[in-house]
Amino acid sequence: MRRPLFFPRLAVQNITRNRRFYLPYLLTCAGCAAMFYILLLLSADPALAAMYGGGTLQSMLVFGVVVIGVFSLILIFYTNSFLMKRRRRELGLWNILGLEKRHIARVLFLETLFIAAVSILGGLLCGMLLSKLLSLLLYRLVGIAAPFGMLFSLSSCAITAAVFGVIFLLTLAFNLLQIHLARPVELLRSGKAGERQPRTRWLLTLIGLAAMTAGYVLALRVQDALAAINTFFLAVLLVIVGTYCLFTSGSIAALKALRRNRRYYYQTRHFTAVSGMLHRMKQNAAGLASICILCTMILVTVSTTVSLYSGLEDVVRTQYPHELTAYVSGSAQARDAALAAVRAAAAKIDAQAEIRSYRLHERYFSRAGNEFSDPTGFNPQKTHVLFIPWSDYAPGAGGGTLADGEALLWSPQGTPRGTVVFAGTRFAARAAADFPLRSGRADPLEETLYAVLTDADFETFFRGSDRDAMEVDIDTAVSAEQARALRDAVDAAIQANGDVSTVTHADGTTDTVCVSSYSVDSRTEGRAEYQTNYGGFLFLGIFLGTLFLMATVLIIYYKQVSEGYDDRERFVIMQQVGMSRDEVRSSIRSQVLTVFFLPIGVALLHVCGAFRMMTKLMLLFNLSNVGLFVLCTALTAAVFAVIYGAVYALTARTYYKIVS
Repeated sequence: MRRPLFFPRLAVQNITRNRRFYLPYLLTCAGCAAMFYILLLLSADPALAAMYGGGTLQSMLVFGVVVIGVFSLILIFYTNSFLMKRRRRELGLWNILGLEKRHIARVLFLETLFIAAVSILGGLLCGMLLSKLLSLLLYRLVGIAAPFGMLFSLSSCAITAAVFGVIFLLTLAFNLLQIHLARPVELLRSGKAGERQPRTRWLLTLIGLAAMTAGYVLALRVQDALAAINTFFLAVLLVIVGTYCLFTSGSIAALKALRRNRRYYYQTRHFTAVSGMLHRMKQNAAGLASICILCTMILVTVSTTVSLYSGLEDVVRTQYPHELTAYVSGSAQARDAALAAVRAAAAKIDAQAEIRSYRLHERYFSRAGNEFSDPTGFNPQKTHVLFIPWSDYAPGAGGGTLADGEALLWSPQGTPRGTVVFAGTRFAARAAADFPLRSGRADPLEETLYAVLTDADFETFFRGSDRDAMEVDIDTAVSAEQARALRDAVDAAIQANGDVSTVTHADGTTDTVCVSSYSVDSRTEGRAEYQTNYGGFLFLGIFLGTLFLMATVLIIYYKQVSEGYDDRERFVIMQQVGMSRDEVRSSIRSQVLTVFFLPIGVALLHVCGAFRMMTKLMLLFNLSNVGLFVLCTALTAAVFAVIYGAVYALTARTYYKIVS
């Protein structure tokens, strides 16, 4: 009568008896399921879909859902393989005592079923409880009012349960395949075979050094954002390969070098630590390398997203130097009509608005030193030159003169000196200490050069171009609602004077003019768009950083527990042959500190090596404040070091308990 309950009871007993291993596994699976559910829920939130830039934000959240799903698969598989490795002897003993493989498979199926049910249900419950809090955080980051009510989606629950059900099904299939292929004797001997001292594989060490060096060189030699995009993934791949190779072979070479150092090696706390790590490094290298890569991912992900959000105002000021910028292209009469319409529209909203207009002619050149020539063929490296006549520049320049044949130059990337040549025409360069006109047409990804010419040189240089452009800059201190109303009024005014319009002059004559193209950029709207994007990035960065941190903690915990059981007998023997308890603890501390802080040390080295490339990539998001990026990266590293130290203290205590 009790036979039907035998296998379920055995499965439950196995989980509870091995709770030291299964509890972190359950918490990790539930955490992954909760994070997956929350992001999936927010990606379909109607409040986000209705906001300005909500489509882009939801696309980012969908990307985060995919990343969490894939990473959860990898993490759960890794943890499951560790658990199976620890239980191989137990399963072999069951087989010897009479349980057939189909019975063992039944127990494993029930264990997986119980774990999946607890993890998925617990994750969904946790996700439902935290979804409102995290949605409020997201609303706060993107700058919108939080709607009333609780978020819930039955379809998100079903998708989460289905995805993680498939993941657990795959782990079960993997476990059953291992049991099917293994012989009982092999299972019983698992973990008992002594591991031989690993050989130093110099070829693998050289490959690791070469890959690491190549990745660092690519990162340090990058010159611009476009080059950073092209080399980023290659550099990352080389560094990952180099990290695994050097942890696998280079660490063995380093430990053998320490062993040859008699003054260091023949000390009580170093002798057992170095010898123990040397014999186990072959099996621990992959875990240490994984911890190192995860630490690097945490530092890069969090520091970049924090920098973007912290530098939001810098980006807005750079991209939108004025509250409103109107760019009008057309004939002189059309530009005059558009300017009059803009002034009238602005006066209705804010009579105190400061309005300034100037002619602007844009050209792209290929640059060779101080010579700027018309580009030929495919040449992505171009210089964006904005020419402005002196009569439009002088009113805001505070005096001064400019002679024919001279060009007043200024560039945020470095102003040319001496003589410059634009399309075959020579000008004597005068470098401006500052430049009061900052056009909204400038792009931080490009090399931008402002060139002020005398009116005569300007007309001569652009002779034949009767459809020059005009930029109108409006600065005002109004509310966000008034700024949006101003933008709409200016846009409507220019549009009303667009296409074909009639202008009546003072002498009674009329002309038909047209505006060929125009654009109106608003700082208020730009800030809202950037806040949506950067707030979404920060939210996603916190989510992914938490996921990577959870994986790091789990790997470290299992590594400490595994090493604790492996080292327990060794340290018992050491005490039996005369090593004191204090000497044992000192040796344990030396070993744990060396192994524990090696990955984060290498991770910080990776971040330093990649920093130049990261600053170039940040230009793609219009963040050029390197000082802010340095500060955010340093603070992220400091906070992570504190968390890492807390993890060390907790896991080291578990290790000491097992060994003692």
